[in-house]
Amino acid sequence: MGGQKMKLPVVLFTVLAISGCLGCKYNDSGPPGPPADTAMSNPVFSNATLIEVGIPKFGDTVVATPTFTWRVTGQKYVFIGVFTQNLVVTKNSIVNVNDNIWAWHSGLGTGREGNIPFSAGVDVVGGELLTGRSPTSLKSGIGYVWAVWAWGDDGTEIKQSSKEMFFVVK
Repeated sequence: MGGQKMKLPVVLFTVLAISGCLGCKYNDSGPPGPPADTAMSNPVFSNATLIEVGIPKFGDTVVATPTFTWRVTGQKYVFIGVFTQNLVVTKNSIVNVNDNIWAWHSGLGTGREGNIPFSAGVDVVGGELLTGRSPTSLKSGIGYVWAVWAWGDDGTEIKQSSKEMFFVVK
């Protein structure tokens, strides 16, 4: 059975951020680099409460199909994204949505918040979730960034956000 494309809701990317990215290192080419604000412990989205992550932590080396863990938010709407570039947030939106290559969100009905195996998520291509198939493993020797964030119950404002976490695949 081929992969079915599901367009990401427009609302997902229009309410991804409260304000600009704090201390992101922006790359126009090549893999992402460590965000510049790692010592500051700033969430990706300002005005959001920091979500503590478990794994992968900043700088970890992981397998090509990692598990993502974080302290449970208790929110209804939660999203994890793995990006090939550092997140670029401007005017309350993620600008580089095409750099999002893997995602999980609470509406998929797979996994449980706070502990998501790679297999519970989906590939993202051109801003579209590819459902109905297993996600493509991450590439060995490549660096990625991931973050998790959660909206309030009405789905319009990000209430909680992790830091941008840089990791490398073995």
